[in-house]
Amino acid sequence: MPTVGFSYQGIHSRDMGLSVIQISRPVLPPIQAKTMVIPERHGSLYFGYQYDPLELHVELALVADQLLTFQTARRKVGAWLSPEEGLRELIFDDEADKKYYAVLKDTTELEQLLTVGRGELVFLVPDPFAYAVEDDIFTFSEQGLYDFERRGTETSFPLIEVEGQCTAADKLSVTLNDRTIAFSGQLLEGDTLMLDSALMTAKIRHADGRVASAINLISSLNFPKAISGANTLELHTTGEASFQEVTVTCRSRWK
Repeated sequence: MPTVGFSYQGIHSRDMGLSVIQISRPVLPPIQAKTMVIPERHGSLYFGYQYDPLELHVELALVADQLLTFQTARRKVGAWLSPEEGLRELIFDDEADKKYYAVLKDTTELEQLLTVGRGELVFLVPDPFAYAVEDDIFTFSEQGLYDFERRGTETSFPLIEVEGQCTAADKLSVTLNDRTIAFSGQLLEGDTLMLDSALMTAKIRHADGRVASAINLISSLNFPKAISGANTLELHTTGEASFQEVTVTCRSRWK
């Protein structure tokens, strides 16, 4: 069986002299139940759950040719894994189509025997889901009703980019799975309206590169979500408004 390694910040573990012994990944992220205790009542009321940040444990060995190069390699690994740069892409070989946004949280000491050291890394994944390395991206060119299939197991928060033309008297509306956002404002040729469900923001990127808020020009803050499997998208205009191109970046993800 081939050895499973990982890539972090675009660098593979084998290129750092590391041999991965074991990777621990839970079936689900840690679950936090939402409950409330009622006085003079047994037990509690259940109000659902939420996922807590995920921790991924990687047991590994560092192998060097001689004692001197072992210490050099150890410091090189430390610089590579330093949390100073914040969250970075973490990809395991056995799921090369998925990535985590992770940062190193903790390490154990390398138990050194001559030129071989053994220890454990603990990666923290604040957003406890794996995302598609190559995302599901769909493009549409005119108003109408469309269906598309998204991978993954978890509901995601897409980025919807709209190129077209509109005035304050007209409307461009985007409906994804029964959630509608209508835009009433000026959108000129070369402008792009960006509806970001993850950040709950609406912005216009102008042809000259300037970016301006459009949050006051949309009808709702109930931003669309993309679901695993079949999704339905409806594009609609009023007046002289028109679509040139609509791109849906699904941000597909897995538990």
